[in-house]
Amino acid sequence: MTNVTQEIKQQKGKEEREEKMEPNVGSQAAKLLGTPIREPLTKRVFDFALAALGFLLFLPLWMLISAAIYIEDGRPILFIQKRVGKVRKEFTAYKFRTIYRRFDREVEQGVAVHSDDPKVMSV
Repeated sequence: MTNVTQEIKQQKGKEEREEKMEPNVGSQAAKLLGTPIREPLTKRVFDFALAALGFLLFLPLWMLISAAIYIEDGRPILFIQKRVGKVRKEFTAYKFRTIYRRFDREVEQGVAVHSDDPKVMSV
């Protein structure tokens, strides 16, 4: 009888721990496999806080890069492109421009560009 009681307590404790966890909605693998992956709420808060801190730390650098690109070649500062990610889901990628605007047509056609190429900005 004692073993049954211990098993019930263990099962009840496991259920309580699972209730305190929130589902990880970003896991494509879990969706494919059909098994939800759960993560603690504290991890979610920690991830958000760390991302916010990183954003604030790198914001001045991003502003300097943006100003340098604007001074060298004007607008647009960002290169925006549609890409295909996991599970063939389309997303938009945002990157700082590294190629002069006057060469956009050539690059769209798939011309290879190297770091010493005159198409690449000095920034």
